[in-house]
Amino acid sequence: MTFAQQSLVNRMRGATVEDSSLLKEGFPAVCKLNLINEVCEKLQRVYNRPALLHNGILSVLADWLEPVRSRVDKKKFLLPSLDLRTKILNILGSLQYGDNEDDDTTAPDMSRGRVNPNVTMLDLKSTHLGKRIMVLSKSDQETDDNKAKARILVQKWSRMMFSLNDRYAEADSGGGLKWRRHKVDLTVPDTLMSVPAADEVEKEAREERYARRMNFPAPQIMDFQHAPVSEVEIKGNKPNPLVQTRNRQLAHIKSLGRSRATVRSAAMSIEGSLSTLPTGPTI
Repeated sequence: MTFAQQSLVNRMRGATVEDSSLLKEGFPAVCKLNLINEVCEKLQRVYNRPALLHNGILSVLADWLEPVRSRVDKKKFLLPSLDLRTKILNILGSLQYGDNEDDDTTAPDMSRGRVNPNVTMLDLKSTHLGKRIMVLSKSDQETDDNKAKARILVQKWSRMMFSLNDRYAEADSGGGLKWRRHKVDLTVPDTLMSVPAADEVEKEAREERYARRMNFPAPQIMDFQHAPVSEVEIKGNKPNPLVQTRNRQLAHIKSLGRSRATVRSAAMSIEGSLSTLPTGPTI
């Protein structure tokens, strides 16, 4: 474990304490945000992971994801910063998981330090990181993208816990999962055949009745590209008289709207004659 890696984990713990104090005083918590980029950069380098994992960086990341109590509503808890949650989920998704036979976490040798860069099941059990990721995968305050990333981590860690392999080739060849078709036994049981039959004809009829009562699923051949020919006979493409009548009515209504024109009314006097007009006839 180098001094730089140990110093980084200690500064992460200090940022957790400082942000907690800032929140109690009503100030924004920015210490973890100022340090998250450096943490992601260190964890992306494989040679830094054994020392960081041995010093408990996963436990510190679990503390960073811990929800905080709201100052307005004491019964409500709020998630940390969105930028902080997104970067932690991204870096956790990029890590390699799996137990190794040469892993030093089962029997640690403090003089030699840790060599395995993979995150083991013992590393996850020693922290509350699984609970924090489970909360993110179900929280209404979390985004859909982060929920999907959290669910992938939960599935991956669950397979580690129950020793399940997600690779079909290894599971099939390594003696794990065996995929085989179930064979249906159609033979008549001995209890049924023990009843004496009158002759061979009755015996065959009994076997046929027994086989007819059995129902078991069988694969069906489906061709979705087959277009069956319609059996409905079409005598001719005769127009529908109701449609023709409706079309004629609509055409008539449109023609009436186009033929109407605004006519300007002529100027008339009160008496109804043109004598009072300036240009009208005089008596």
